[in-house]
Amino acid sequence: MHLIKVLLVDDESDLLDILKVDIESLGYETLTASNGQEALDIMKKVKEGTLWVDAVLSDINMPVMNGLLFLKELRNLGLDIPFVFFSGYGDKEKTIEALRLGALDFLEKPYDPDVLLATMKKAAELGSMMKEIEAELNDLVKNSGIAEAEVEKFKKAQREMLKIKKMNEIYVKR
Repeated sequence: MHLIKVLLVDDESDLLDILKVDIESLGYETLTASNGQEALDIMKKVKEGTLWVDAVLSDINMPVMNGLLFLKELRNLGLDIPFVFFSGYGDKEKTIEALRLGALDFLEKPYDPDVLLATMKKAAELGSMMKEIEAELNDLVKNSGIAEAEVEKFKKAQREMLKIKKMNEIYVKR
């Protein structure tokens, strides 16, 4: 098992520093980006396999590239990493769009540290679990003769089931 890594994305550097301390208190590593474009550049390295990230915590309203566009681009890359939004703006439409794009959760600023940590712990554990399952599937499939397209369909279904399971755990405990 690897050390869990979380990408934190916000244009407020002071808040990023606080989030970094909070998330690292869980024993996780953190990466930071000040906007969606910087975060997307980091995630392209994940796609290439030169870096890993287990979960993302991102603001929505940022310069250069906002959080919603970042999530869209992330999904276009084929990366299904657990994603949590947080924002200081109580915009219901953006919350709905975030969830439609596949965000695991949406938290409001100012955030409750206990809720943030519990949510990010679930998201990071989900990301780590998804990575382990994918590695196991790759090992099983290597010499099985199963068509790659069928394997991808199964992996996608497995990821969706894990997300539903974790979302249930998050919302049932609130």
